[in-house]
Amino acid sequence: MKFKKSGTMGAIVSSPFAFINAIQQGKHSIRSDPSRESDYNAFLTNKAFSFHYDTVIQSNEMNQNYGLDSMLQYDYYLGTIRKCKRPHRWYKSPKTDKNVIIVAEHYKINKKRALEYLSLMTDDDLIKIKNRGGKDE
Repeated sequence: MKFKKSGTMGAIVSSPFAFINAIQQGKHSIRSDPSRESDYNAFLTNKAFSFHYDTVIQSNEMNQNYGLDSMLQYDYYLGTIRKCKRPHRWYKSPKTDKNVIIVAEHYKINKKRALEYLSLMTDDDLIKIKNRGGKDE
């Protein structure tokens, strides 16, 4: 399990991904040191297991029972998820185009709506907005 030193207190804090790897490998890492129980992040663990087709049901079950103690959640995952190496690929939103940001700032709208506006605008309209610097006339 990987550990990080926290900045102010100098205490050792384990990475949330270390718990995910320990569950996938079937290791009892929290049981060996109960002081690490507070480092367990249920949200990140549930999210990580929701990306895999063979663990999505367990993740959903823990999302429904969010009030459980972290040890109970860890034991549930440890007992129900079979040992297997699963790649950690977090889904990220695509990068936003500069033009979308300019239109969003000009009209004071969100990026989704700005994308719709941009599809209706001509190149000349976009140039006018860029030249104004986001100021209304």
